[in-house]
Amino acid sequence: MMNILMLAGAVFGAGIAASGALHVIGYTRFCTPATTLGFSPAAARAIGVYELIGGAALCAGFWFPVVATTAAVSLFLLTAAAVQYHHWNDDRPRRLVLPALTSMVMLTYAAVTIMT
Repeated sequence: MMNILMLAGAVFGAGIAASGALHVIGYTRFCTPATTLGFSPAAARAIGVYELIGGAALCAGFWFPVVATTAAVSLFLLTAAAVQYHHWNDDRPRRLVLPALTSMVMLTYAAVTIMT
């Protein structure tokens, strides 16, 4: 069970890290530009760095489970905030699905790893 959870964390971590890299370089074709939600370009890049570091930490969960659990909790907070910002921005429900799903997975990941 734990190996499946670690694999799921690594898959989501790779996706989050890729999204963060896109935010850092400013290529937002495949993700929501944070500037449309009211963030400055510097803040959008900072969010990208946060995603990049958190995603990399999740990918390292096989070797460093405490680091991955901490990253999952942090990414849960980030993605929960993303859901709220998209809601305030009156985005289409399609824009809410990925942050909501990621938020649920990060919360489950953190809860299961803390409980075991």
